[in-house]
Amino acid sequence: MTPRFPSPGSLVDRIKVNATSKVQVEGRTLWMKRRRASALPVLGCANLFFRAANSPLRTLLSKAAWQRWEVHSFSLLHGPEFRAFCWGNSAVAADEIPGINLTGPLDDGTLRPAMTAAAGRELRRSHACQCPIFGGLWSHGDPHLGNFLYEAAGDRARLIDFEVMHLPTISADARQADDVCAFLEDLAGRARADLWLPCARAFLEAYGAPDILQGLARRLVTGPTGKFARLWRGVRTGFLPAAELRARFELLQGACAPCALPGL
Repeated sequence: MTPRFPSPGSLVDRIKVNATSKVQVEGRTLWMKRRRASALPVLGCANLFFRAANSPLRTLLSKAAWQRWEVHSFSLLHGPEFRAFCWGNSAVAADEIPGINLTGPLDDGTLRPAMTAAAGRELRRSHACQCPIFGGLWSHGDPHLGNFLYEAAGDRARLIDFEVMHLPTISADARQADDVCAFLEDLAGRARADLWLPCARAFLEAYGAPDILQGLARRLVTGPTGKFARLWRGVRTGFLPAAELRARFELLQGACAPCALPGL
C-alpha cells in the first residue's frame, strides 16, 4: 500500500505562511488569502533550501511582489470569468472557482484518468499564455494535484494557488518541464498502485507537448543528485521509498516516449 505523506502544497499550508478564509462581499463569495506577519523568515529559509537543492523555484519575500504574482497569474488564467485583486497591502481576494481539489480523490482512491486528463489540458492551456513578468510563456512553479480544482459538470480543471514562481532566468521549456515533473512526482508518490499509471498516461496524453515530454523520461528515472535535491524530490513524491519510486518511473518512461503518445 502506498504511504500517505503531505504534498508540497499541504506542507506550505502547515507552515501557515498565509491565512485563508471565505468571505461574502456585496453578494459575492471570495477567498481571502492574507500574508502572515511571521511569514518572512519562513520564506527566507525556503529560498535557502531551494538554492541548496538547485531548484529553479523561489518564494516571493515582498508582499507587494507576491500580491502582483497571485493577481496576475489568476487573471491571466481565469479572467474575465473570475476575478482577483489586491486587498490592502498584505492580502489577495479572488472569486470562488467551482470544483473539487484533486488531493481529495488522490488520497481517498477515487481519482480517475478523466480528472488527470483535465489537469493535463489545463496545464497545457496555461503554458500557452504569454506572461510579461517572465517575458515569455507562463509557468506555475508548484502544480501538484492539490493546486487543481476539477469541475465534473464541464470536465474542466483549473489551476490555483500561485505561492512560488520559477526563476525568470530559466528558459520557458525548462520551467514548463519542471511543472510537468511536479505533477507526475506528486501523482507517482501518492496515488494508489492500481491508479497511478493510468492517471499519469491520461495526464501526459492530454498535455501532449513533444518538445517537453521527449526529455522528461530520463529526468524522472535518473532522479536528482545531491542530498538537498533528493530531499526536495522526497517532498514532492511523499517520500515514497526510492526503489518503488524508480520502478514506477521506469514504467512511466514508456508513456513519455515519442512512440507512446498520439502525435509524438
